Amino acid sequence: MSNGHERYPPVTTPAAILHALRWNAVVRTTGQLGTWLITIFVMRLLSPVDYGLMGLATILLGLFGLINELGAIPAIIQRQQVEQSLIRKVFGLVLVSNASLYVAAFAGAPYFAALFGEAYPLATVIRVLALSLIIGALSAVPNALLQRDLKFKTISLIDFAATLVGAVATLMLAIEGRGVWSLVFGSLIKEAGNAVGLMAVTRFRVAPLLDFTGLRTVLAFGIKISGARIVWYFNSSFDGLLIGKILGEGPWACIRWPIRWPIYPHQRF
Repeated sequence: MSNGHERYPPVTTPAAILHALRWNAVVRTTGQLGTWLITIFVMRLLSPVDYGLMGLATILLGLFGLINELGAIPAIIQRQQVEQSLIRKVFGLVLVSNASLYVAAFAGAPYFAALFGEAYPLATVIRVLALSLIIGALSAVPNALLQRDLKFKTISLIDFAATLVGAVATLMLAIEGRGVWSLVFGSLIKEAGNAVGLMAVTRFRVAPLLDFTGLRTVLAFGIKISGARIVWYFNSSFDGLLIGKILGEGPWACIRWPIRWPIYPHQRF
């Protein structure tokens, strides 16, 4: 990352944009083919209950993931110029919001799990998987800065490596009979690898600034985007909550996976 006081977006051309998109598509396609093959093997080793517990936990934490940045990250990407002080403030805001959401997830996990009659296993899965909020807080700003610079090739390569490592870790844990924890720790390893890669490439060594004055215009833009995402998320996840509540986590996985699998490639690309 630049040591200057301000960051300006690079001069973009249609050729540069197309080049970035091509790299993004190629790396994503290669990565997804590899992870899909590994997922097929993992699905033969785990039970529907394992996937059901992971899926229900992901519904809650997926919502937290939409509001954890308070819309500040999209604002960084679209601004014409970004001062160093703004980057530090947004970094501080993301850390505080994610830490607060982690505490909320940790405290609220038993109540959310009780809705599905799985007070112990689901609550524990949520509490451990919620660590992804803390990890994600470290990678949010570096990822945004790379997007501003149209370095999608770098982002894609890091994501490919992290995804592959996470998938292999999931497979190894599943072979050892770790059940749902294969999915949980595989996901955390992927998030950690992505965060380490992004911070290393951008040389992100910025101290967070916990002074949030002047962020009103940033949040005003970002909250609109976050609001639209939250509405979409409730619309796409509400059926999963009903299925989990009425039938339980095992039938949830048996019903949701056949529905989601055909449209999964479209969602990823």
